[in-house]
Amino acid sequence: MKALISFASALFMAMSLSLYSSAQSIVVKTSDGIEEIKQLTSFNLLTFSNQNLIFNSVQGTTERFSISKIKKIYFEDVVTSNTEISSNISSGELFLYPNPAGSMLFFSESPEDNSLISIYRIDGTRVYQSQSTSSNTGIDISYFSPGMYILKINNQALKFRKI
Repeated sequence: MKALISFASALFMAMSLSLYSSAQSIVVKTSDGIEEIKQLTSFNLLTFSNQNLIFNSVQGTTERFSISKIKKIYFEDVVTSNTEISSNISSGELFLYPNPAGSMLFFSESPEDNSLISIYRIDGTRVYQSQSTSSNTGIDISYFSPGMYILKINNQALKFRKI
């Protein structure tokens, strides 16, 4: 249940961040490889209930996805690249460590100079913002309250937990 709440919270925050960065659709990729693309304007409510992700469309129809069968959810923009939330780490992909973190949060590779780094609580409140420099090696999060956060840098949204 705790994982479901974390997943739901991260999705809600990522959806908010992606809307801010002009995402046009949400893509749900299931464990069998099927990708369902939903235009953000085509649904008016996205909820989690009884281990399901539920889309309520503006036309009144409902579509359900079992959370246990969802492999990945990401937001797609028609003009730019994807803002993706994934626990998969591949070569060359920016990720945060340690996760969960206590006092310092580090990047797998240095962000580009002058990249805007923003950190948001799950409720959408921005708690940190800074421009990256070549000397950025980590972020002091010791004063953050324990909980889930989303770090936004360039067109990526990365989730982490502060303990």
